Amino acid sequence: MGRSSENSQRQLIFKFLLFIFFLAHISIPAAAKELTVCPTCDLKTPQEAYAKAQDGDRILIKPGTYIVHGFNIEKSIDLIGEGEPTFDGQTPPGHMIQISKPNVKIQGIHFTNAGNSTVNDLAAIYVNETEKCFIADNFIENSFFGIYIAGSKSCTILNNKILGPNRIESESGNAIHIWKGEDMSIVNNITTGHRDGIYFEFVSNSRIGGNYSHHNQRYGLHFMFSNNNEYRKNRFTHNGAGVAVMYSKKIMMQENEFSDSWGPSAFGLLLKDIYDSKIEKNYFTKNTIAVYMEGSNRSILSENNLTDNGWALRVMGNCEDNHFTLNNFVNNTFEMSTNSSSNYNTFHRNYWSSYEGYDLNRDGLGDIPYRPVKLSAVMMEKFGLSFLLIKSLFLTIADKAESLFPSLTPENLYDDEPLMKEF
Repeated sequence: MGRSSENSQRQLIFKFLLFIFFLAHISIPAAAKELTVCPTCDLKTPQEAYAKAQDGDRILIKPGTYIVHGFNIEKSIDLIGEGEPTFDGQTPPGHMIQISKPNVKIQGIHFTNAGNSTVNDLAAIYVNETEKCFIADNFIENSFFGIYIAGSKSCTILNNKILGPNRIESESGNAIHIWKGEDMSIVNNITTGHRDGIYFEFVSNSRIGGNYSHHNQRYGLHFMFSNNNEYRKNRFTHNGAGVAVMYSKKIMMQENEFSDSWGPSAFGLLLKDIYDSKIEKNYFTKNTIAVYMEGSNRSILSENNLTDNGWALRVMGNCEDNHFTLNNFVNNTFEMSTNSSSNYNTFHRNYWSSYEGYDLNRDGLGDIPYRPVKLSAVMMEKFGLSFLLIKSLFLTIADKAESLFPSLTPENLYDDEPLMKEF
């Protein structure tokens, strides 16, 4: 019994020593630390603080102006401004900040004087082939590109104000530019004075919401080859050519405002080669063309308000299987035009303010179909100078006659049950 007890004690001591040895060799991560930068601090520049930082650390930037360009962030850190300190790029070649590490946060900083180039895509903040970046509450001005993200995923761009230098289109970059991305969130930003306010190319499964994009040289929003994306509650106004959505499928656009895009090539929304999408509950007001569709198929446009536009709809003959329902067409110069004598789309239960039919059974639906394409719209489509005759007695009589006996307008393009009141 004595020897057995002695062996048990030795085993316990051995196990205890083994446990102590194990604890001594465990790699315990150091606690994250905060490094403070200010003109009178030990660390006087963001670059000095970064040199001492480790992954997970927080660099707090106090008010002041700091010269920042060519700043490469290759650690997972937070760079936080307090009182909106200014990073002045002094317009050299190269990005002001370049991020190539996951889990980097840039917040609360004023960026100014980023480099300008018509050859290189220089940006105030450039993110390259990483993930989970968080860029929020910054003010970026006088930059070529504001925020440029390439080959990355799961990033958030939130509450930034990006004010461009308002140069001509050929000398401007985009405020928010994403190329080849996935799972992006672009929320509550203000973009103005750039070529495009927001630009997507090869970006999927992403969300654009609550942004205000105005007075950009070309598009308030421009995206191509980007599938399965959502655009909700954005405001696009006074942009050079409006909003362009191209070569994409499964797009959801809801509760956006498209307004005040005037010009010979301007529109509220351009849909080119768009498939299987939903455009719902949007407002189109005071645009040369509210919605222009070309080569777009199998989409639903419903519960939209199209008011005081030149053309409410221009739907080209290569658009098929689109369904227009419960939309309000109010006080537009032309409700619709097309370049084809055939129609392969469906119009059902929309409200047309110029409908002059009747509702004898009072079910809220017109008793006779409505033909939204007028002879005057056909003439405008074929002979541009016919705009000189708009509202003339001649075109008014011609439109009436064409509505009764269609010959030049598409015979099968009509709303079979037009609404008597706005939806």
